[in-house]
Amino acid sequence: MASGVIPEEGLIIFAGGTTRPYNYDGIGYDGIPSEPSSQSFAYDVRHKRWLVLPDMPSPSMDHRGLVGTGRSLYLIGGMREHQSVSSGMRRITVNVNQSKER
Repeated sequence: MASGVIPEEGLIIFAGGTTRPYNYDGIGYDGIPSEPSSQSFAYDVRHKRWLVLPDMPSPSMDHRGLVGTGRSLYLIGGMREHQSVSSGMRRITVNVNQSKER
């Protein structure tokens, strides 16, 4: 799962990841391949609440962080479905008005 901040909005953002722990190759410790997630959510520090953000267009995992600028965050690389390593970059734009309180 990737995480990053949007200080201007007081948000900590979380995106992607998986529910199955795995080693470097994307295969779970139980021998079953891990599947990436397209979910993203945020913690609103100012209002002390969790927000559900719109899903990312495609699932990804194996990120170490989100790089932020303004209201946009960038995921770089990661792992996609079927343990496919990505060299791509994806922009996530956060619009608090499109989120739902969790």
